[in-house]
Amino acid sequence: MEQTDRQLNKDDYRLIRAMRRQSPQAQLDPAFSAALKQQLREQYRETQNHVSEARVTMALYALLATFVVAIPLLLTILIWLGNPQVKQNVNVTPAVDDDTNEVSTTDVKTLRAEFGSLINARDFEEMKEYMADEVSISVSGTECCGTLLRYDAAGELAFQLDGRGSFDFTETRADLQLIAAQNPDLTKHRFGITEEGFVIGFALDDKFAVNSIVFAQYSSLVSPDLEMVLDSVLDQINALDGTALTQTVAAEVGYEQFGQDCCGLLIQEEAISLLLDDARNGRPYTYDDGEQLSESISRYPVLEQFVLLLGSDGTIIGLQLNSDNRISEIITLNVRDVTAVTPDECSADSQLSQSGAAAYAAGSPSQLGPVWESRYDATSSDAAAGDYYFTIIGREVAAISPADGGIAWTIKGIPFTETAKLASDDTYIYVSTDRDLFAFFADTRKLAWGRTLNWNGRFAPVSPVISCGSVILPVATPDRSSYTLEAFDRESGDRTWSQTLQGVVAVQPVTAGNGRILVADEPGNLYAFSALDGSIAWRTAARLQEPATLTVTGSEVLMTQNGTLTVLEAESGRKRFGISSPATDFVDVAVQGDRIYLLADNGASTIISLADGEDLRRTSHQGLERYIQIGGRFVLITDSSVHLADENLDSIRQIPLKAGVSTASPLYINGVLIFSAGDNYYGVTVR
Repeated sequence: MEQTDRQLNKDDYRLIRAMRRQSPQAQLDPAFSAALKQQLREQYRETQNHVSEARVTMALYALLATFVVAIPLLLTILIWLGNPQVKQNVNVTPAVDDDTNEVSTTDVKTLRAEFGSLINARDFEEMKEYMADEVSISVSGTECCGTLLRYDAAGELAFQLDGRGSFDFTETRADLQLIAAQNPDLTKHRFGITEEGFVIGFALDDKFAVNSIVFAQYSSLVSPDLEMVLDSVLDQINALDGTALTQTVAAEVGYEQFGQDCCGLLIQEEAISLLLDDARNGRPYTYDDGEQLSESISRYPVLEQFVLLLGSDGTIIGLQLNSDNRISEIITLNVRDVTAVTPDECSADSQLSQSGAAAYAAGSPSQLGPVWESRYDATSSDAAAGDYYFTIIGREVAAISPADGGIAWTIKGIPFTETAKLASDDTYIYVSTDRDLFAFFADTRKLAWGRTLNWNGRFAPVSPVISCGSVILPVATPDRSSYTLEAFDRESGDRTWSQTLQGVVAVQPVTAGNGRILVADEPGNLYAFSALDGSIAWRTAARLQEPATLTVTGSEVLMTQNGTLTVLEAESGRKRFGISSPATDFVDVAVQGDRIYLLADNGASTIISLADGEDLRRTSHQGLERYIQIGGRFVLITDSSVHLADENLDSIRQIPLKAGVSTASPLYINGVLIFSAGDNYYGVTVR
């Protein structure tokens, strides 16, 4: 019974469609339909009760029909072939029964109107009856969806139409006519549009079934002048018109709030809501004329990629448009976020010396040796202050004497962790552990102050940076959901400022002169922060990760990553030039005068011009691991020896080592170069 009813329902639909081909207003008579159903039910029961008997009877009738029908038919064919008039007419072309002639233009319009009504009624079950077995679905701006079976196509329709308004399919609408005019590949489609500018189009195949459906925003089908689009966007933002922005903002938007842990990829509704909040207090906005924000762009070059709006309160809104002239990227910030730090805001008095700089002394040393060797189970974090070299041995800070490598004294009682790091200046030794930061007087070894993070943060495993009277360290939450750069007063330990980062710190931060600190994070940003208040001097793209290096000269910043060197202006962050050596990785870099020295992982050295990157000289030392500049000379550390070399890296003096591979930054103290190679510590006199 249920099977028969289902079959009748499908037959009803087929019958209705067949009748409407003759007359669009044709309807199935309910009484006739009911009678037909009753008759089929009776036949079904009768057939089930007498199936065996019916088969036998049908076989007998079939045999009898063969004789009754075949003999008269054979006689008729013979007579027909013998008729001369028939022979004269056998070459007449018969009329072709073409289904396409059965449906008039009026009927096609009716089918289109009915399908449009079903779209607005969201009657997806009924829509299936109007669809071909396979339907092509296209969603503008995505890779969806290709050819789908009718049932899958109905499901995709339900998904795409969810939350959409009613469609107007009036063919005389100017905007719908413009769609047809600018999209010749869609001329067979019937279009409808919502008040929000969302468009649907469908086309019929030669059997008058829907075989193609497209979804798109109006602006992706009709391309207005870009200047008109930008003027429209400006008006919409100044009016805080969220509804109008739905026609100019893409379905998905990359959104960034400068200096905040926000926001990533957002859907249209979220992006518009956030944009209106960010823009609310800065109205009215005007487009930057190229001069008002020139300094901001020079300090944050990524802004060059955006169309910039400047608000009355200094708010900057940066917009990027995709190929459909819809907003696909947004960045918001304030002019003060990218205002330069003035050189005199961090005085020379507050720029205390920090041990471990690239060049250590004036003059040109000419002697090497003697060498002492000590073995300690120490970490790779080292520092120097006064007359001692400091390292962490076990759970103690040990002061190693440069004269003989012996331990002069230790500091005990610190809750060390594996990520503990050291730093020093003229007065203090700083120790950072997982959650603690301590400062000890370098001369007395007494604790000056200690600070523990009062939230679930963790200090990043990099050495503290000391500048402008502050000790500065990156901090991350345990789940790495947010990152900050924290500054503590070097004398009291009080927190002085905090600045949000976009990701975990990728390489060791360094000082850059004029009271600035360079910090690179994993998302690919290189920041120049003011050490005085944490404001941003500039930011640029720099995808650095360990074992990358970050080196600062007087006026340049040198970044190495694998086999690539990039040279930036230290003042503005602008790129000066870059070179690439894909076959090797750079493991060390140094600058002397107007030359850059690049050490590759195979021991080869390349000397290039600091002015333009011109290749000046190439040389090689087997097993070379590190460069150390001392005055006008270089100390070269290999895996088996130490060399004193001139500016061309030609060896002048050489002494052997028992073991090699320098793993910690070498430090020069009172005429002795101290460095580690595994658990071995070496001291080499360089005078």
